[in-house]
Amino acid sequence: MDGTDASFAGAIGPFNPGPSGEIEGAGDVTDDGKSDILWQSDDGTPAIWTMDGTDVVSIGAAGSFNPGSDWHVII
Repeated sequence: MDGTDASFAGAIGPFNPGPSGEIEGAGDVTDDGKSDILWQSDDGTPAIWTMDGTDVVSIGAAGSFNPGSDWHVII
């Protein structure tokens, strides 16, 4: 992250938000004092990138299901 600019040179890990992915918010999800990134794709799939500064620590789905495109993350 560079302020609010999320720029990546290619896919990182198993979740590639692609052109339909949007950053829905950032915050300390893991309670380690570092901001993490919450994504959601157009089909509704949410994912979290846990971060250590500009390094991605882990990437995973935010839940065990896809709630569908009518559902939207609100932060």
